[in-house]
Amino acid sequence: MQANQIFRIPDAGGNRPEGADVQETVRMAVIGVAQGSGVSFVAGLLAAWVGQAFSDESVALVELGTPYFYEAYGIEKRFLYRDFYPFHRLVAERKNIRGLANMEQGINWILRCPGDAPPGGVHEALSPGDSLRLVHNATGTVRLFDCSGMSAGLMWDILPDMDAVVCVLDPLPTRLCPYIAGIERIRIEAPRPVFVANNMNRGVHRGELRRFFRGTDWLELPHVATEDLYRAQYNCVLPYSIASVRKIVAPVLAELWDRTCGSPDALRTRGTGNGVSKKAKI
Repeated sequence: MQANQIFRIPDAGGNRPEGADVQETVRMAVIGVAQGSGVSFVAGLLAAWVGQAFSDESVALVELGTPYFYEAYGIEKRFLYRDFYPFHRLVAERKNIRGLANMEQGINWILRCPGDAPPGGVHEALSPGDSLRLVHNATGTVRLFDCSGMSAGLMWDILPDMDAVVCVLDPLPTRLCPYIAGIERIRIEAPRPVFVANNMNRGVHRGELRRFFRGTDWLELPHVATEDLYRAQYNCVLPYSIASVRKIVAPVLAELWDRTCGSPDALRTRGTGNGVSKKAKI
């Protein structure tokens, strides 16, 4: 009998997916350099897209930085009659998290939640060790890490353990020019980085943007109508659930997956961290 079957936190079993102890995983960090670039937005879109595109994959969306999805997605209502595991508190208390999951719509939600916060109500940043425990022990064959709001030091502690990194940038000049050094470091040092220019609209000067990237390729995620974002939060759904949003972002997400993990229609490379990879069929 495996140790993680003996020393397991008791639960009712309703949130535990079959095949919890997966061996092959893709670990992908979604990061940004400027506040408000849309890191959580892109992470949520990508999680929903992967969950729909690959029925045989189990997706984990892990918040390592600023809390967002618990309120925006109405988690409290969705788990009203089920246990919602406070993973951040569990890892801080050195509890075993293997095999535990908060499953909803095909996604394992490992989120900052009220159960994590101390009496003062302020979420404290996880230590590098606890963050890496989430990185390596979250249940899911595809693990997406929302790094919105993380300190640069903590972010660089976990990036070497990623198979790919998605850097979300707002094309507004004041959210690009002050961060040239950080973007260049990501381009050089991050594992398999892909840059995504979020909120692309007709006001963006593409020639200037090309000059800024200086030959580095990037993907363009179109502007999503503000009313659709409001509609998603009022209805406690992910923006990807709205047809008009899905129509414009799905092709970009497919290209993003192709650049980081391989073609959705063929064999894709599955990483095991630090540049080591092997092949697996979708």
